[in-house]
Amino acid sequence: MKEKIEIQIPGTVYFHLAVSVLLVLLLLSGFMFTEFNSIPVFRSLLVLFLIFVQLTIIIVLLKRILKKYKDIEFMQHKIKVNDTEVSAQEIEKIIISGYFMQSIGIKLYGRKLVPTKLHFKFKNDKEAKIEVLKQWASKNGVSVVYGKFRTWL
Repeated sequence: MKEKIEIQIPGTVYFHLAVSVLLVLLLLSGFMFTEFNSIPVFRSLLVLFLIFVQLTIIIVLLKRILKKYKDIEFMQHKIKVNDTEVSAQEIEKIIISGYFMQSIGIKLYGRKLVPTKLHFKFKNDKEAKIEVLKQWASKNGVSVVYGKFRTWL
């Protein structure tokens, strides 16, 4: 069994990007509209550090959005998401999150978070593609559950 299915980036990434941009704008506006004499040095350094952190997050998210999400490939005892190959023995469970806008996360053994490389959603005809995913999982002894999961960015 070797089947390729098109995938795309989950919608939560766009939400995280919007929130990060708003936080930077909020921090900048608070920093710009106060008198520099009235701000303690520690507080101004903290605000600058937070702006730097948020800008770093924005860069990481933009890099992730601009990266091409191609496909997921189901092989005999492996699954390949874009260029990341994972054997069935490494997968603890496959989690489907959401109802109308479903995203899929492949959780590995020994990890608390779903790796961002293994978080995606299907393009078009999602129900049929989820059935293919469930068939592959049942053949390889991987559980598929509905629930929430966490990723890093």
